[in-house]
Amino acid sequence: MIDAGFDMYVTERPLCVSRDLLSQYANRHQIINRFFNQTLKVLGDALEEKISPAVLKLLLGDAPAHISVDFHKSILRKYPKAPLYYRTDDPAPGRSCELQCPGSLWGEYAVLEDAYSARKCYHPDSIADRFADSLIDLLGEDKPMVHYLFDNSSRPGGVLYFIQRTRPRLRYFGFDNEVKAMNCRLIRSHSVYGLVAENYFKDRLEKATKGEIYFDLPPNLLFDAKGSLALPFWSETANYFSEEIRKTICRTIPVLPDGIETDDGKKISFDQFSRLPRNKRRFYLKYAGSDVSINWGSKAVFRLCNYSEKACQEQLQNAAKDFTIGRPWIIQEEAFVKEKVSYKLRDSRSDTEEKHMNLRGFYGPSGLLGLMILYREHFKVHGQPDTVVTVADHLKG
Repeated sequence: MIDAGFDMYVTERPLCVSRDLLSQYANRHQIINRFFNQTLKVLGDALEEKISPAVLKLLLGDAPAHISVDFHKSILRKYPKAPLYYRTDDPAPGRSCELQCPGSLWGEYAVLEDAYSARKCYHPDSIADRFADSLIDLLGEDKPMVHYLFDNSSRPGGVLYFIQRTRPRLRYFGFDNEVKAMNCRLIRSHSVYGLVAENYFKDRLEKATKGEIYFDLPPNLLFDAKGSLALPFWSETANYFSEEIRKTICRTIPVLPDGIETDDGKKISFDQFSRLPRNKRRFYLKYAGSDVSINWGSKAVFRLCNYSEKACQEQLQNAAKDFTIGRPWIIQEEAFVKEKVSYKLRDSRSDTEEKHMNLRGFYGPSGLLGLMILYREHFKVHGQPDTVVTVADHLKG
């Protein structure tokens, strides 16, 4: 028996979602991959000083010296690849406020499917099987070997459950005796810092350059920070991205010393923004850099409509000062949906309440692997003990 540390409320059955919604999420795979690839082009041009130096400050401003500009120039030569497996964070259907590689909750997804299957209200297929299928197809071999660096995961219990659910179809270093670290062909990590500090990294990078192995999360801070989310909307870089990409991400813009850029490319001052009615400044201020002490778990996320005019202005001014020293911040337009959800309490009683909804699309090289739905009274919908969670059934009705 594996204790996954599962601590959320659950619905009695998986959620029957429409075919249109499932189709929308399936189609987003290609759109998000195009976004990733275009961000790599932006980073390349910024490193070659073809575009404004402010772009590089947004993307790598507070990167540690050993994985800053020279490191990323080398990475773009040796391993210019996008993430393999990732998870969206969508406060409204089809609109992402974050894209995380690989992201948390893969194991919790498998727990839910297994629980629903045991109650005969869900098909026996599992995200663990879909993940294994996609990796076997990618690598072209049976029982591929994986090194999972899960020491920096936010929910290690779920990771351990996911590892065990994907065995024996996948084999893992540290779990299967015959697996040696340097024979693993997929390297999974939740942190670029942890990935590049690992003792085999340099040797693995050379193997990856030859196409012999893959990094799930690439050794590139572009995919481990929020700054790239602003690129499709910022006038300095918007021309790299399609309108289709902009529609799949909540509008996001960098906080610059000279103010905030509006939809039409003009600037408004922090004073002007702060004097807007609260219902006109439904934006989140988010730290966008790579400092791992504050760039996860909503540690540096502030809802600006909750602040007074003076406090809002102070927050923005402080963020702008940070930008001048290479510590980037973004503001992101709020999106939210509230729905009624019925769920089981811990004493087995049921309850029904209206809560904020959040959708999480889980993706791999083959496309959509799963769709999770979370509900919480608080506007920050994460996997907290007061969160209600379920997964989408594959068919409506």
